[in-house]
Amino acid sequence: MAKEELIRVELTENPSVKRTFTASSWKTNERGNKWRLVEGQQLPEAVAKKKEDAGSAGHPVKEVKPPVQSDPELDQLRADYLQKFGKPADKRFKADKIKTLLNEAN
Repeated sequence: MAKEELIRVELTENPSVKRTFTASSWKTNERGNKWRLVEGQQLPEAVAKKKEDAGSAGHPVKEVKPPVQSDPELDQLRADYLQKFGKPADKRFKADKIKTLLNEAN
């Protein structure tokens, strides 16, 4: 097993609390901003290089979903259901279910 470099860190809230992390544990724990490097401590070259290569890996890009387009037929059936029963149709009901309920009520 290859020997990992050790990194000396301190607790952000209480700098008197110090720990020694391996490079892999530092990568895992640095995201929370709970720990920081002790003054004068340098990141090992391998960790610093990986951090530069990752770019904005610490800040994942939120995937933007296109807006959901409504079905005009379903919207009309929901409006009919509301008018007929005085309460909105369950959001889980599909068009067929609403049609069945409206037909049974007639």
